[in-house]
Amino acid sequence: GVSVDGGATYALNVIPTEAEAGFDVRISPTLATTEFKAKLDEWCAEEGLSWRFAPWTSPLFDHHMTETDHSKSPFFALLEDTLQSTLGHQVEREIFPAGTDSRFLR
Repeated sequence: GVSVDGGATYALNVIPTEAEAGFDVRISPTLATTEFKAKLDEWCAEEGLSWRFAPWTSPLFDHHMTETDHSKSPFFALLEDTLQSTLGHQVEREIFPAGTDSRFLR
């Protein structure tokens, strides 16, 4: 059952006319947002459901992925070169899936 009063009027086998759920989805930076949206559209259409991106995730088609090729990304080249020359660390390019800002540096 579904109730807005924290379960005080809970009843078994009650199907709500409308339900809402939220998901924090993290996808691979190599998967375009448009491809992911198309897959969700397909799944929801099969079940007769509708869905939308939350307003704070707009614009929908932004795809944040830092280029790691030095010729294409002066920022990444500077970061990697500084880590190697100053700290003596070899940079291992990885994606940390639980980092909230990692989508900006991939």
